[in-house]
Amino acid sequence: MKIRYTRHFQYHFAVIIILAISGTVFSQEQPLHIPEDEVEQILNNTENPPDLTVLMEEQEELLLHPINLNRASEEDLQKISFLTLRQIRSILTYIVKTGTVYSIHELQSIEGLDSITVSRLMPYVCAGMAEENHSMKFRNILSEGQSQLILRFQQTLQQQKGYKSSESGTSDSVSPVYQGSPQGYYFRYRYHFTDRFQAGISGKKDPGEQFFRKNQRQGMDIYSAYINLKDFGFLKNIILGNFQADFGQCLTLGTGRMMNTSLGSSDIIRPGGGFRPSLSTSSSGSMKGIASTFRLGKFDISAFYSKRKRDATVRERDPETNRVISVTSFQETSYHRSEKEIEKRNTVVEQITGGNIRYRHTFFSIGMTAFHSQWDVRIAPLEHMYNKYSFRGNSNINAGADFKVRFSDHYGFGEFSISQNGGKAWLIGVQINPEDEILFLLAVRNYDRDFQNFFAHGFGRNSQSANEQGIFFSVRSRPANGIELSGFVDACRFPWLKYRVDFPSSATECGLISDIRVKQDFLLNIQCRYRYSEINGTFPEEKMHRPVGQNHLSIRFKTNIVISPSLQIGNRIDWVRNRSESSGKRNGISFLQDIQWKSAGKPVNVSFRYALFDSDSYEERICTYERDVLYGYSSPFLDGKGIRCYLLISWTPFHGLTIWGKAGNSWYSDRTVTGSGDDEINGPQKTEVRLQAQFKW
Repeated sequence: MKIRYTRHFQYHFAVIIILAISGTVFSQEQPLHIPEDEVEQILNNTENPPDLTVLMEEQEELLLHPINLNRASEEDLQKISFLTLRQIRSILTYIVKTGTVYSIHELQSIEGLDSITVSRLMPYVCAGMAEENHSMKFRNILSEGQSQLILRFQQTLQQQKGYKSSESGTSDSVSPVYQGSPQGYYFRYRYHFTDRFQAGISGKKDPGEQFFRKNQRQGMDIYSAYINLKDFGFLKNIILGNFQADFGQCLTLGTGRMMNTSLGSSDIIRPGGGFRPSLSTSSSGSMKGIASTFRLGKFDISAFYSKRKRDATVRERDPETNRVISVTSFQETSYHRSEKEIEKRNTVVEQITGGNIRYRHTFFSIGMTAFHSQWDVRIAPLEHMYNKYSFRGNSNINAGADFKVRFSDHYGFGEFSISQNGGKAWLIGVQINPEDEILFLLAVRNYDRDFQNFFAHGFGRNSQSANEQGIFFSVRSRPANGIELSGFVDACRFPWLKYRVDFPSSATECGLISDIRVKQDFLLNIQCRYRYSEINGTFPEEKMHRPVGQNHLSIRFKTNIVISPSLQIGNRIDWVRNRSESSGKRNGISFLQDIQWKSAGKPVNVSFRYALFDSDSYEERICTYERDVLYGYSSPFLDGKGIRCYLLISWTPFHGLTIWGKAGNSWYSDRTVTGSGDDEINGPQKTEVRLQAQFKW
């Protein structure tokens, strides 16, 4: 790739450099933000990018309702993924010794917590007197709780192909492919009384879907709701409605976690969080029914029942009744815009019954999970060699056992799981923390090719926990205050075929990262990653595919500079290179400039990004996380040549009301058509807008 340094490109690049240099003058504090590196790595390291609604919901909830250190348990602090278990123990020990923590800055006096760690902690924890337990009388629940209502609107301004009528060759025109309007709507209402009673409901209509008409008479396309009660004697919690279920290392049951090999993978030893209520509007994002956990001494006994309808691609129908007999696969997109997508809606009824028993001790815990899945139609994927061992049938049983054990400041962990057909999967590892300044992690995994579990999200590279063997090693150290260095290597092999890989293959990934706080107001981040993988090679002179190695190298340089209490600037440069026998060398590069401004004395926040990008193909795309409205997320891939910018404004005119507005625009210099398929736009740019209002009382 050769970047064309035209006058236009040089002008925009100069603007970024000037803004970057101007950010080294003043000082203040770090902002609150969602961990964008984790989001981008999840998107980059999975075969099929998942819906991140659940992850973003958890992160936003933690930001909105920080953990009170004076009430925190080890289980609470484990929700903060970058804390090691040794650091968690040090925090809890400090609180026991000193009593009430009045300021988060006290944590800097704890051995093992440096300024970078304390700065990261600030958005997620708070200090002060612990709240008293309120009486759980019905009158108090109704009168003393807090409500939150969110309303959202979104739309792409340019007309997409799916909304256009086309000529049929006669005097009549053919109706647009998308059945609904280009507007998207979302609402979310939540009521909570302390942390012991919560209730909520949400709904979503994606652009292109119908709204109170024809196939969608109920208004929103997807609804989610729950009621959650916590801490009633031996009843730890009970949820009616939508919920997530995560136990152990999520190798047997994990509906809400996405665990992939990356630099941030030190959290793989953390036990699943059990049952959690969910307002996710993803079609596959949560279960629906009843879930409850009882705490009897050192035992936690959990049970659940879920019944829901799922989208699927129909394979066979009864010719007389048109009833669905079999489906090839479940659909994860949640879109119901066209006739083909609507045909897949709610085609399968799924019922799941199961539970978990866990014994907790000071130095170890052990748990057993089992559940039975039943579908009213047969799951029958189309026959290909790569999916020879995929599940086929209408019922399945999965069971597993997990453990965690502590030796001083070192931890061992693992889980073993088995499916009804005898397929097995296991993960075992150890975390060694010899000193406060250094942490080692070693994990070994082996997932059989015939392990069949739709609800397993174990640590690994594949989108499903099957057909994978690997070893992962990482190290994290703090050689000096304000400096954190990390590195990892993951080597794995896939004993059976995969999609687009017609032979057993292997993959290797390694990376280095450094976080350096140059001054209190200046944070420098440098990352370097290398990934080797194998795919089918296509050569015109050869009739058969043969393995071709792909070498992917990426380097990132990022700074975050706080100029004043009102203004901070972020700068980022990404460079990637792909090299393979079939395609040769191809490159991609991007320059990003972020500006965040908070008006002094006025309730206005502004975030602005300006990015230049130039890549040879989609394989050299660069994933970028963008700030968004509350409970929303955006992570566009930058590919081709062009400019991406967005402006996000939030305004709180008075207590109880916050309004967000976001506009994002992608402009391409190397194409006259943007997007593909029914999302195609006749033009070089795409503009999205979002408006959202939050009411709290």
